[in-house]
Amino acid sequence: MDFLANENFPLLSARRLREAGHRVVSIIQEAPGSKDEDSLKTTFPVSTPFFHGVMDRFLEAEGGIFKGPYISIKLPYRTSSIGPDFFTGIPLRFPPYLHQEMAFRRLSGEEPASAIIATGTGSGKTECFFYPILDDCWRQGVLRLHP
Repeated sequence: MDFLANENFPLLSARRLREAGHRVVSIIQEAPGSKDEDSLKTTFPVSTPFFHGVMDRFLEAEGGIFKGPYISIKLPYRTSSIGPDFFTGIPLRFPPYLHQEMAFRRLSGEEPASAIIATGTGSGKTECFFYPILDDCWRQGVLRLHP
């Protein structure tokens, strides 16, 4: 099996996958934690001369705050067979994943049912409940879309 990995997954796990015969392709796009460094520097600006440079030295020190390097394995989500016209008045502006289709079918229609959507980051959980809500509003005449 092939895995695509980025900076969020520990190297030891990637090594174990490789030892088990899997191919792990690493794609590190930027230094791990670089966005966090920027956020910390912006959130906690140093205003006392005595502490000038302390945050920079701490963040730049080997093993200071970020350990690594890291990679993550992002498995692809299965695609759905539904088209952009699944909801009568609300066109989908993206090709949905299978778990989104399942949620759309469960959460919309004449007898919607409760659902728990448990899937990875960036998989479209928000759309799973948002589109059925918009569709219900459209069907009840509360919502009108303009092109």
